[in-house]
Amino acid sequence: MGLIQFERNIQLFVQSDLKREGASAGSFLIRGTEGMLDVAETRVQLMNADSNGWADVPLDMKEGDKAIGGNANAAQTQELVDWLEGGAEHRGSGYKARDTVEMMMALYESARKNQVIHLPLQEKGYSLDLMIQEGNLPVTQPGRYDIRDFLRRDHIDEKEYARLRAEGMGHHQIMNQLGK
Repeated sequence: MGLIQFERNIQLFVQSDLKREGASAGSFLIRGTEGMLDVAETRVQLMNADSNGWADVPLDMKEGDKAIGGNANAAQTQELVDWLEGGAEHRGSGYKARDTVEMMMALYESARKNQVIHLPLQEKGYSLDLMIQEGNLPVTQPGRYDIRDFLRRDHIDEKEYARLRAEGMGHHQIMNQLGK
């Protein structure tokens, strides 16, 4: 968990790896002073003073739109090609990502030091490695960890995967269910 304070007293509260019941890896909840957004891979719901409970937000999705594969990946690839050919700066550019990475590293450093960390970040080392070296973050599962492991399909029953997709289950939920 982390709290990030911005200008004009705006705060961002981050809870990571604390999944809500029924949530998948591609979902998150945004709470603001005017309401909430429940965002999943292919769905957005809004709750505010005017919505009378949770209301679906139209996403104008087309046939084949899905989080893993499909049109979504094609659109991201086209955006990258447009940038390489002189278009608007890509959302994943290093210049745009630098501030995000600095905030993430400051959250880790705050956990390491158990105190508020002000930007610009002074620590140049990787706080998680430093916590392990200092004995404050014990390794519970030796070996390398790859966050993309959920994409591996060599241990997946493809017929069962197809059945669950046909029932409307999301990719991340299926991979978690079949991979465990």
